[in-house]
Amino acid sequence: MGGGRRTGAERRCPARDLNGRRRRGAAMMESMDGQTGEQWWDLAYQQRQEEQREERQQRLARQMAAQLAEPKPPPAPEPGPEPEPEPDPLAAQDLTFLLGAAYQSIQTEFRTELDSAGYADVRPLHSLVFQVLQTRGGCTSGDLADDLGLTRQATLQTVKDLEKRGYLRQAPHPEGGRRVLYVLTEKAQQHLRAAGYVLGRIENRLVDKIGDQSLTVLRTRLAQLVRAQVGDDVPPLRPLW
Repeated sequence: MGGGRRTGAERRCPARDLNGRRRRGAAMMESMDGQTGEQWWDLAYQQRQEEQREERQQRLARQMAAQLAEPKPPPAPEPGPEPEPEPDPLAAQDLTFLLGAAYQSIQTEFRTELDSAGYADVRPLHSLVFQVLQTRGGCTSGDLADDLGLTRQATLQTVKDLEKRGYLRQAPHPEGGRRVLYVLTEKAQQHLRAAGYVLGRIENRLVDKIGDQSLTVLRTRLAQLVRAQVGDDVPPLRPLW
């Protein structure tokens, strides 16, 4: 009987019971609106799916509306300007002290690396001699003394010592006579190349410490300082003793 108890198979398999009810409902509705019961059941099932979809959309819309209605937290305050760094007390020292200390620290680093490269016998005065002769292409000991600000006797002793150690050689003076020119040998040129390489390494390390832009600004400011002091006629470096 239709209202009797469900069989054991129906209790164990609800899906089979549902299919059975679908078949019974389909048989009852075969005569409605010219549609078979199976077609009507499919339409009803699709309609229910659509209703559930609309319910989900409405529920989601209510949730979103509730979230939008919630009070928003106040925006976080914008960060203020960064505090100014404390001034370095070293910046209050005399300018001559700062320039001298910077030169001394770089010169010490330069001499240490150059000595380890095999040029411990070349001192700062010798490097100045090499730079003058490199620029001039050779000159007399008297002209060299004028450029370095040394006495002629001290300059002659220096060039004779460098000549003996193979860094300088004599060449005939273009005007003839007893005067001679002192020019650099290949050994001195090798020293200058090594010195340039070491200075490049030191500058690269300075870039790592203070930044490329800071080093460029420093170089520009020092050039302005030199121009302000001596104008366009920049003299060669001279010993400071």
